[in-house]
Order: sequence, then C-alpha cells, then structure tokens
Amino acid sequence: MNVVDKKTGEEFFAVYAANRLGNLRFNVNGKFYSDREFNKKFESSTQDMMKFRVHTVNLLKEVLYNSSEKMGVFKIPFDQFGKRLHEVAERASQLNDPILNALMCDLTLYAVADPESKEHDKEVLKDIYLKARVQRFKEENH
Repeated sequence: MNVVDKKTGEEFFAVYAANRLGNLRFNVNGKFYSDREFNKKFESSTQDMMKFRVHTVNLLKEVLYNSSEKMGVFKIPFDQFGKRLHEVAERASQLNDPILNALMCDLTLYAVADPESKEHDKEVLKDIYLKARVQRFKEENH
C-alpha cells in the first residue's frame, strides 16, 4: 500500500510482512514498524483511501422522495429496509470484525463514516480501513 510520512510528506510503499522473529509488522524501506508505530509515523496516501462509497440512507431517501408518484408504494418497504440495515449495523459493531467494519463504513451505516453526522471522524475512519487492510492481508497470507 502507498503511505505518506506524516513529518516529511515523502511517499513510500509499505507491506505487512514477518520480521526476522516471525512477527507480522509493517515494512517500509526495509525497516519494520509495529501497528502503533506505523500509525504514528505514516498515513495512507489519498490514492489508497479513494474508493467508491454509498451513503445508503441518502440513496434510499433520494429514490423514494425524488421519483415519480408511483414510487410512494415503496415507502413502507424502504422504511423497513432502513430499520433492518440499522439492526445489521448494530450487530456488525458488536462483532467488531475489521473487514465488516470497513464495509459498514463504505455503506455509511456507521455514524463515524457519515459526513453529515456530528460523530464523523476521519482519523477513526483511517484506522478502521487500515485494520481492514491488515486483516485482509493476514487472511490472504495464512
């Protein structure tokens, strides 16, 4: 993944790999960093953070309220769908699976990922996406 040194602004390529002791660490230019050290020193480049996301609630509102009069028949199903998505989001947060958390953020089902929410936090989002990438890497390499 591409990362940027927070102090110098230099861009590097980082991999999650085993060090000589067999511990999984981030490797940047031959130097290994723990997750905590890595998060303090580097951040994901904007290229790494850019991906398609869906503001699910706004999408449902847009479809329901800005369509033809015939779309009114979908009000109850859309309301029920929204309630079920809320339940799914609550359960996902209880499970606290890194990959599932990132997916929930992609769908803006967590308040921290909703730019319209008071709880929106870009730093927390970066941490969620980093943990998901690490988890994917671990799953792919084990």
